[in-house]
Amino acid sequence: MKTVRSVLQYSRHDGAFLTGGIILIVAMVLAIIGPYITPYDPQTSSPDVYIPPSPEHLFGTDSVGADVFSRTIAAFRIDVFMAVAAVTASSVIGTLLGALAGFSFSSKPGQALSWVILRLADMAQSFPVFIMAFALVGTFGPSIRNVVIAIAFVSIPAFLRLSRGAVLTAEKEAYVDAARVMSLRELRILIRHVLPNSLEPVIANLSVSLSQAILMTAGLSFLGAGVRPPTPEWGLIISAGSSGLVTGAWWITVLPGLVMAATIVGFALLGDGVRRYLNPSDRQRRMLASAGRGAA
Repeated sequence: MKTVRSVLQYSRHDGAFLTGGIILIVAMVLAIIGPYITPYDPQTSSPDVYIPPSPEHLFGTDSVGADVFSRTIAAFRIDVFMAVAAVTASSVIGTLLGALAGFSFSSKPGQALSWVILRLADMAQSFPVFIMAFALVGTFGPSIRNVVIAIAFVSIPAFLRLSRGAVLTAEKEAYVDAARVMSLRELRILIRHVLPNSLEPVIANLSVSLSQAILMTAGLSFLGAGVRPPTPEWGLIISAGSSGLVTGAWWITVLPGLVMAATIVGFALLGDGVRRYLNPSDRQRRMLASAGRGAA
């Protein structure tokens, strides 16, 4: 509760952080209840094709007469849940691997394991992230499960590097030396003492990784390597409406694209805000500056 009060208090002094938090809450709520509050069935077509935005169809209709607003709202469940699943898996795996790669094991097997993990990370990062994800989905077939696995796989090295750097820093603290003097097992020192004090960079990166995962999910679907139609998904919606841009049916692509862009920007703002909040000096400086402006 104390942490929650501290976050709420800080959000009043950081507009970007507050904006990102609101967007995150809205996105999560729509991911849960979105398909149940849409005015039309997002997967049902009708004869009313290419109707521009109107009170009956806020985002218009597409080439098969489906309501674009309903499909855009329903897509929150697909895109946000896929991103959350992929980032959760990649953050857990990447953090554990980064901790093993960054900790200074005295035994030869531990040192060899660290070396192998780093070399595998180097190999994974030698390929463009999106190209590797596209190749993985293309190899195993387009489906929600395969897209989540592919995005999680290509996101692991980023969390691995963050965790490794934090572990290298935390390992220099006095409490780690004290634990070694007490002859505690190295794995216990890593899990009980070093790893819990190395999670701040990972936590700060979660929101930004969510925005990147949403963008990657939409990009794969746009190119035909993501989820299959008629699933309501932002990349599929934008891809289906791209041909309508030259004929004047701009709303099919532009309006869902704006919703997706706002969600991505909101997650990025939240990630930057979390990074500032976790930095005590930055947090205090921003709160004092905000309080000074309020007093003026």
